[in-house]
Amino acid sequence: MSLDTIAPMHDNSLLYLQQLEDLISEMSNGMDAIASNSVDDLKRSVSCQEALCAGMAAATIADGNRLRDLSHSALPLSEEGIELTIWKASNTIRQLNLQYDALLKQSSKTVSLLAALCDNHTGRATEQQSLWPKQQTWSCEI
Repeated sequence: MSLDTIAPMHDNSLLYLQQLEDLISEMSNGMDAIASNSVDDLKRSVSCQEALCAGMAAATIADGNRLRDLSHSALPLSEEGIELTIWKASNTIRQLNLQYDALLKQSSKTVSLLAALCDNHTGRATEQQSLWPKQQTWSCEI
């Protein structure tokens, strides 16, 4: 393997590592958006996550899938260097995926429970006394 081949591989590894770290950050942003009920922030985060994943897929193809194999290995290929850092970042993403999944499942269960609760109870529209006539609010009696 020549020096010309090693340099692009190292550059691809650094780019891939940066994308992994950016994905970790965006996944955290997405979870924060869910926790704070910010749909716009969640949409923005998911869009960034999709773009990062597409970039990572392109980087692995350009690198002959060596980077993907490195990320999916059960153990790091070496005890030091960029391979170990990529392996650790990949493991962090796997852990975040589990947390993200649990948060999404919990959020969807909560929304389903609230929807069922409001569907099972009759609401009533009440007219508020104010300067502007005919303003109404709807309430769900539990």
